Amino acid sequence: MRFYCSFVRTGLSMKKKLLTLACVGILVGCSTEKDSFKNRAFHSSTAWFNTLFNAEEALEKKIDELELEYKDNYSEILPVDPLPKITEGDIFAEADKQAANFKQTGGNSSNNKKPAATGFDLVEEKALKAIEKHSMLIRGKEHNKMMTRAYLILGKARYNKGKGFEALDALNYMRTNLPYHKKYSPEAEMYMALANIQTGNVFEGERILEKLNKDDGLKKQLTENTSKYFAQDLIRRGEYEAAIHELDDAIDHAGNKKRKARYYYIIGQLFSEMDMQNEAGEAFTRVYQLKPGFEMEVKAQLAIANNFDPEKNSYNSYKEHLLDVSKKGNYVSRKNEFYYAIGDMALKDGKIDESRKYLKMSFEGQASDPYIRGKAYETYANLEFNEGNYVHASSYYDSALAVIPYDKDIQRITKRSTSLKTLMEKYYLVKRNDSILKLAHMSPEEKETFFKDYIAKLKIEDEKKQKQAEIEMTSFQTETKGGGFNSSFDDGKSGGSSFYFYNTSQKGFGQTEFKRIWGNVRLGDNWRSSTSTGLTIEEQQAEMLGQTSTQDPRRYELEFYLEKIPTKRNELDKLKVERDTTELSLGIGYYDLFQNAKVATTTLEHLVSTPPKNEETNAQALYQIYRINNKIENISKADEYKNIILSKYPNSIYAEYILNPEFNFTTPTTQEALDYYQETYAFYKEKDYKQVKTRTALAIEKWPSEIIIAKFSLLNALAIGATEERDSFRNALELITIAYQNTDEAKKAQEIIDLMDGKTKNTANVETPKASPEEQKRIDDQKRKEEEKMKSSSPGRNIDSGDDLPPNNKSSNSPANNNIPTQEQGTRSRIK
Repeated sequence: MRFYCSFVRTGLSMKKKLLTLACVGILVGCSTEKDSFKNRAFHSSTAWFNTLFNAEEALEKKIDELELEYKDNYSEILPVDPLPKITEGDIFAEADKQAANFKQTGGNSSNNKKPAATGFDLVEEKALKAIEKHSMLIRGKEHNKMMTRAYLILGKARYNKGKGFEALDALNYMRTNLPYHKKYSPEAEMYMALANIQTGNVFEGERILEKLNKDDGLKKQLTENTSKYFAQDLIRRGEYEAAIHELDDAIDHAGNKKRKARYYYIIGQLFSEMDMQNEAGEAFTRVYQLKPGFEMEVKAQLAIANNFDPEKNSYNSYKEHLLDVSKKGNYVSRKNEFYYAIGDMALKDGKIDESRKYLKMSFEGQASDPYIRGKAYETYANLEFNEGNYVHASSYYDSALAVIPYDKDIQRITKRSTSLKTLMEKYYLVKRNDSILKLAHMSPEEKETFFKDYIAKLKIEDEKKQKQAEIEMTSFQTETKGGGFNSSFDDGKSGGSSFYFYNTSQKGFGQTEFKRIWGNVRLGDNWRSSTSTGLTIEEQQAEMLGQTSTQDPRRYELEFYLEKIPTKRNELDKLKVERDTTELSLGIGYYDLFQNAKVATTTLEHLVSTPPKNEETNAQALYQIYRINNKIENISKADEYKNIILSKYPNSIYAEYILNPEFNFTTPTTQEALDYYQETYAFYKEKDYKQVKTRTALAIEKWPSEIIIAKFSLLNALAIGATEERDSFRNALELITIAYQNTDEAKKAQEIIDLMDGKTKNTANVETPKASPEEQKRIDDQKRKEEEKMKSSSPGRNIDSGDDLPPNNKSSNSPANNNIPTQEQGTRSRIK
C-alpha cells in the first residue's frame, strides 16, 4: 500500500513537471520572429487580454473622470466635449518639472524613483508594452493583427495628453505599415484630423474631417463623433449655420441624452449669436426637457430668458414661469440667478423699476454662481450709467469686478469702469463749475437764502447720521455682549461659544460689518487701498462735486460759504473756460468710449448753447456733433451742423475736413507759417505765455489747414500748463489728441497725459514740437545753440523733477475746489 501511494505521488510529480515543460515549450515556441498560426493566435490574444483591454479601459475611465471634473464656462460657446483643452504650454511645464526633479536628484535613479503611471500615461505605457512584447514584424511586415489596435490606442492616448506630433507618428505608422488597419482606419483618420489641428496644421485637419464627414458608411458612434468635431471646427471658423447642421446630425446619431442635451445647448448658443432668439429659445427648451443634469437645466432656463424678445414674447408669462421654477426643489438654491434673469428681461422690455427690483433681489444671499452675480452687478451698473448716476454705476462696476471669475469679463468691465471714472470726473467738474458760476451770479440776498436752506438741511442730515450711528453701536454691543475676545477661548463648559470663527452669530456679524465698511472686495494684495475708499455713495458724490467740508467745524456758519464764492472776473473766466473744454471732452467721450451718440450729441449741443467762451472750443464742438452724427448716419443732424460750420467757420480746419474728407492735410508748411511759429516759440522761451496763446489763435485763423497748426496747438497747451490749472492743461492736451489724430503732436500730447496719470515711466523730457526734418534743419542752422538747449531740457521745467506738469487744480486756493455746496445733493443709499 505504501509502495502504491509512493508510486502515485511520483506519477503526479512527473505530470506537473511535464505540464510545466509543455508550457515553457509553448512559450518558447511562440516566437515573435516566426510566422505561424500558433504564434499569431498566441500573441494576438495575449496582447489583447494582458495589455490592450486594460489600456482601453484606462482610456475610457480617464475620459470619464475628466468629464466629471470639468466645469463648463457658460459665458462662452460650450465645447462639443466637456474636456479641458491641453495646450502646448502645459506640456512644456511638465517637461520643466521633470528636468528640475532630475537636477535635484542628480540623475540618481535610486533617489528618483519613477512613480506608477496613471491616466493617459498608463494607457500609453500599456500600448507600448503590447507593441514591444507582441509585435510580429517579420521581414518588414506585421503579422499580428492586434498591433493595429495597439497603435490606434497609442495615438489616442498621445492626442489626449497633448502630444499631437507623437500621436501623428503612431497613427501614420498604423495607416502606412500595418496591413490590417481597414477596420480601424476611419477612427484613426478622425484622430489624425484632431492631432493635426492640435499641432497647428489646421488646413490638413479640416481636409480630413470634411472627407470623413461625407462618408455615409461610418458606424453610428463614429458618425456622431465626426459630425461634432466637424461642427467644432466650423464654430471656430465662425460658420455657425453650417455648424448647427452638423450638430443636428450628431444628435440624430447620439444614443446618450446628456450628449444630445449638450449639442442642443450649443445650437441654442449659436442661434443666439446669430440673433435668432426664437430658434435659440426652442433649442434651450429641448435641453431642459432632456433633463441632462441640474446645472445645465438651470443654465438652459437662464438662456431662454436671455434670448427674450419683447416684440415676440410675453414678459409676464416668462417671468411667472421662472418664478415657478425657482420655487421647486433644488432650484430654490439658485433663485438669485432666476431673479437676475427676470431683471434682465424687464430691462429689455423697458420696465426699469421692475428691473431694479429683481436685480436687487438677485444681490441677496450667497452667490450660487459668481459669474451670474457679476453679470447682475454689471447690468445694474449699466442701468445706473444710462440714467446718469455715474457714482452709483462706478460702485456697481467695482462690485462686479470683485466677484466675476473670467478674465474676458474682468477686462471688459475694467475697461468700462476705468473709462467711466475718467468721464465721471469731467461730468462732476462741469456740474461743480456750473454751480459755482450760478452762485457767483446770484444777488447777495439769493446767496444768503440758498446757504441758509443748505445749512438747515445739513443739520437734519447730521442728526439722522448721529441717530443711525447710535443704533449701530447699541446693536454691536448687544451682539457682542459676553462674546468678546476673552470669552472666545473658554472651554465650552459654561455653554458659551468656543473660538470666534466657530461662533456662527459673531462670524456672520463680522462679515456683515466688513462688507458694510469695505464693500465687496476681490481677495488680493493691498486690498484696502486698491479697491474701496470706504466712502458712501453720497460722500463720493459730494467729493466729486467739491463738497468736502461736511465735517468742517464751521459748516453751520453762513460766512464759511459766502467767503469762498469767487468774485474776480479772471477767476470766473477760468472756471468758464475749464467747464467748456471739459464738457467738450465729456461729449466726445460719451461717443468714443461708450458709443452713446445720443448723450454725446445732447452734451455737445448743451455746450454750444451756453455758449463757450473760446471760439475754438465752439468750433470743435460743432465739428464733433457733425462727426458723430455722420458716423451713425443721422444725415439730417449731420447736415445741420455741417452748414453751421461752413457758414460760421468757412476758413477753419474743420470746414476743410468736411469739404475734403479724403484730403491729406500733412502738406509742407508755408514759409510764412514756419517763420511765425519760430517767433511764437521765441515768446514761449521768454515765458511770454500770453503772446503764445494770442498768436496761436491767430495762426489757427490764418492757416487752418496747415499741419503746423498742430505744433502751435501743442505749444499753446504747454503755455496753458505753465499758467493755468492742471485740468486746463489736460483738457488742452486732450483736444490735440482728438483734433490732430495720428500726428506726432497728438502722440506727444498723449505721452504727457499718460505721465500725468502715472501710466508710463518718464524716460525723456518733454520736447518742444518740431517742424518736418527739412524745416527743422533750417531752424537748427539758425539757432543751433538754442535748439541744443531745447533738446537737453523741455521748455520751462523738467518732467523728471515733476515740475513740468502744471500745478494740481485741487489745491486749496483753487476756485474750482472751494467746497461750495451745489444743488446736486445725493440721497442714495450706499452699495452693500
